[in-house]
Amino acid sequence: MPVSRLAWHQATENGSFHSALRASVDGIFNWGDDVNATLYGQSLVFVDTDESSIARGFLGGDFAFVPSAGNSALTFGFEVGYDTTEAFTAEARLGASHQF
Repeated sequence: MPVSRLAWHQATENGSFHSALRASVDGIFNWGDDVNATLYGQSLVFVDTDESSIARGFLGGDFAFVPSAGNSALTFGFEVGYDTTEAFTAEARLGASHQF
């Protein structure tokens, strides 16, 4: 599905900042039936939902700082979403990298 994206870049004497915001809608389609299993003598049942398809809207952002030396980066990202089964999702990522 298409993703709307808004990006921004700012260079400073200490390095550069990169940011992007994104928003879109996902479609999730289910086919199948219930699944039954046994684990260590315990019966497990995974019931297929009544929903045959789910729509999920989301908003996310990605941010990075690259110092002037250019051999490392600090990154942060997030995404929040809400779907037609009334489930709210949230994800955050934090990272650092360095090239030797």
